[in-house]
Amino acid sequence: MSSLTPWLEAARDTRLAWHEALFGGHALRNVTAGISTALVAIPLNVALALACQLPASVGLWTGAVAGLLGAVFGSSKLQVTGPEIALAPLTMAIVVEHGLTGLLWCTFLAGAMQVGLGLLRVGRLVHQIPLPVIVGFLVAIGLLVLDSQAPRVLGLSETYGFAHELRDARWLGEVGVGPVALGAVVVVLFWAIPRLSPRAPAALLAVGAAVALAAALGVDAPRVPSAASSGPALGLPDAELAGVLTLLPTALALCLLASLSSLLSAAGMDTRVGGQHRSDQELVAHGLANMTCGLVGGMPVAGSFVASTAAADAGGTSRVAPLTQAAVLGVALLLLGPHLDQIPLAVLAALLVGVAASLIQPRALLRLRRGSPGDFAVVVATTLGILAFGVVIGVVLGVSAALVRLAAIHAKVSVRRVPLEAGGSVAAFRLEGPLHFGNARVTADALEAADARTVLVDLALVPTLDVSAIDALHQLVERLHTEDRRLVFCGARPSLERALRASALADDADDVDVTRPLTEVIREHARIAHHERDDRALAPLFESIAR
Repeated sequence: MSSLTPWLEAARDTRLAWHEALFGGHALRNVTAGISTALVAIPLNVALALACQLPASVGLWTGAVAGLLGAVFGSSKLQVTGPEIALAPLTMAIVVEHGLTGLLWCTFLAGAMQVGLGLLRVGRLVHQIPLPVIVGFLVAIGLLVLDSQAPRVLGLSETYGFAHELRDARWLGEVGVGPVALGAVVVVLFWAIPRLSPRAPAALLAVGAAVALAAALGVDAPRVPSAASSGPALGLPDAELAGVLTLLPTALALCLLASLSSLLSAAGMDTRVGGQHRSDQELVAHGLANMTCGLVGGMPVAGSFVASTAAADAGGTSRVAPLTQAAVLGVALLLLGPHLDQIPLAVLAALLVGVAASLIQPRALLRLRRGSPGDFAVVVATTLGILAFGVVIGVVLGVSAALVRLAAIHAKVSVRRVPLEAGGSVAAFRLEGPLHFGNARVTADALEAADARTVLVDLALVPTLDVSAIDALHQLVERLHTEDRRLVFCGARPSLERALRASALADDADDVDVTRPLTEVIREHARIAHHERDDRALAPLFESIAR
């Protein structure tokens, strides 16, 4: 198959999907869903821009530009592309350390890397990430957002950038009653509205109610800073080559984070509305969106699970919904851009706090801790790794913890003794499970403990054995030989037989045919021990073996 074949198929499927979306009879329904989605995305995108220390208007037109490109070139029929809460902590860190110039270059480079990953077809690897690692990733992102937005909800000055900086009680004197009250209104409404009316734009209604309350009561609270410009400016800022090269590691981290967020969101939407996204096409589409946002002075983007879920809840079924929400964001920029400075900062910060709390899901974590402590430990390892060392290293630590858990699960192998009536000279054991470094020594010790001259080992239920297991069995054979005892393998499947022969283990154990069934080997030894009996007399013995 040609390397272009998957992309030709992707282009054909995308064209057919657009034809069905536009002429399939549900276009008007999806336009309505797109408008409802935009009502959720408007306050969220503005809040994310401010959380990243960017002008509020950047969130609106970034969502418009990225939403358009994601809808046109993506493979998920209902995924909304735009500013994403998972990217906020890293985006803010880039702005603080490298300024706006560094952010734009990082966004462009991360997008180019995403396109490269998509063309190399590595997007499918995200499906190999264990679910507890994904949960830990979401919990860590939620905690990072809470850490950055809590001071804004409390109305604290810019001196306190993060909640973890509140190490003494001096900040209590700076807490503003107005911002706290407005934040409480937003959090309560953001939680209550979906339970009363699932399709209502909870984010917009919560923010709107808090802004109206602030205006009616004259609440004194810091407002959204006004921006001199409300539109994009084409082109990357000037930068020296050496400076750009120093941004590559940060851009790679942003690329991996944006890719992971986008693919997880796409997978989630497949579950919600059906269909099957193409991971590599999603990477290319979001890479193009990030490259474009870097060129027009925007912020990094990814698949927004919050906005995508809002589109599904509003009845969206096709790409028309994400495309419509992008258009509405553009209109909102023109109409609302000059008035964004009327919104209290505490209101938007509280909105992000509500979204972050939904990512953490404390009740689900409690159920996981009770039902599967091992998986909960992987979640904790991932979360702590991200908080301490960053997203990329944290995810690597989480995957490592999941592999350790997997090894622990398979560390035990069933060693079951088969009841025999052949006297104490023969003992038979059935092994069940893979033999590897984690259980080889314990298994060998159990076989050695058998009080018999000949130890039969049935390998019919052993799928694989690694070099550690082979070494342990080699040493067992040698120890038994010194005691004038022998080990006999039987029931091995062809792949296992080849491993035994290649390692000379079967020869050391004096086995002529390690594939013989256990019953045949036992029959041979039983006839030796009970040479005066015929096969009918041995029938109860073989029935016990079968059991």
